[in-house]
Amino acid sequence: MHIKKTTRKIPTALTIILGLALLSIFAMPSMAQDDPLFGTWRLNLAKSTFHFSQAPKSSVHKYEPFGSDGVKATADLVDADGKNIHFTYSLKFDGKFYPVIGDPARDMTSLKRFDVYTGEGANMKDGKVINTSRHVLSKDGKTLTVTLKGVKGTDIRVYEKQ
Repeated sequence: MHIKKTTRKIPTALTIILGLALLSIFAMPSMAQDDPLFGTWRLNLAKSTFHFSQAPKSSVHKYEPFGSDGVKATADLVDADGKNIHFTYSLKFDGKFYPVIGDPARDMTSLKRFDVYTGEGANMKDGKVINTSRHVLSKDGKTLTVTLKGVKGTDIRVYEKQ
């Protein structure tokens, strides 16, 4: 009795597709980690200007990956009156509004990214847009400038990566 040994060959196209799928799964976290936005940012009060809102005494934001195309933000600030404020939000870079938890100034926020260095967004309170924003990250990844335009003027907030 002779047993014939058979081997199944996986078609080349299927092998390539499976390889690319595995590569994308394992590459996603590293690509997210390479995003220059992610990290801890401290507001530089000397370089910032406030026209429609009061300048806080301090503000630190931490940005982390959220899904494959988004950000989770956590902020701790001391407002002009000395009150500690902690807020969070998670959003996709799709321009849609997402909830903000813990920020007395807004309850929804949005951000649409054009590339890793620029984006535009808006903030809402009680269903009304209260300001629009432009986010510009320096090419060296060390400075984040957020320009907020409200009905009473423009704030320019300059953050430095820690």
